Amino acid sequence: MGFPRQNLSSEIRLNRYLAQCGVGSRRYCDDVIRAGRVTVNGEIVGELGVRVRPGRDVVEVDGRRVAAERFVYYLLNKPRDVISTSKDPRGRRTVMDFLPPGAARMFVVGRLDRESEGLVLLTNDGGLANRLLHPRYHIARVYQVWTDRPLKQAEVARLRKGVQAGGEMMRAAGISRMTKGYKGQCYEFVLKEGRNRQIRRMLGVLGVKVVRLKRVEFGPLKLGRLALGRVRELDEGEVGALEEALSAGEGGGGAPDRE
Repeated sequence: MGFPRQNLSSEIRLNRYLAQCGVGSRRYCDDVIRAGRVTVNGEIVGELGVRVRPGRDVVEVDGRRVAAERFVYYLLNKPRDVISTSKDPRGRRTVMDFLPPGAARMFVVGRLDRESEGLVLLTNDGGLANRLLHPRYHIARVYQVWTDRPLKQAEVARLRKGVQAGGEMMRAAGISRMTKGYKGQCYEFVLKEGRNRQIRRMLGVLGVKVVRLKRVEFGPLKLGRLALGRVRELDEGEVGALEEALSAGEGGGGAPDRE
């Protein structure tokens, strides 16, 4: 299988490179650049938007050279019967089996249970992974959920308001019926808090069985037409969109999503 790999000599924005080097968030790096504390190949850079070539350009902050780990970001369309972990003691297939040979150690961002399918993000950027999973950022996840019977309006209202399941209060940020092009009872669920197997547990309180569950969006990322079982690398724009979503979504409450 041919998977695109990032070229270490390709150009990226200076603030992103500094963030990958551990200097700080992109916004903080912008301030460092404006302050004239950054040099590229010996020249002071004070303007935003400058691009550098990792591995070729010499970048220094306050006179000290910085170097970035090569971060990669993969979007996988996870099939059913695949485990969202790096290893499985029972020898079952995991999401790591879909990555290119020789891929670095990866963090699984927003795990899906074995029976669920759809969008899973994998990256060796531990800092970004931890922030995406932290409840303070309210990163929305969108799911398509097929049920064994239609939901009543009162049930939808109850799910939006919140239900107790296993001693936890759970709610959906949004629920809407999907009709055009969808067979059976299919609903779009939006989660912003997240609990383990949340949608299945919420519907279980109502006596409703999930027939199929598929995650189609994770923050600004969309599954799109990526085929089942296929994986692709995110482009710079998508990684930047994740950073912007984190900057915009900082708040409080909730818990990591592991539907």
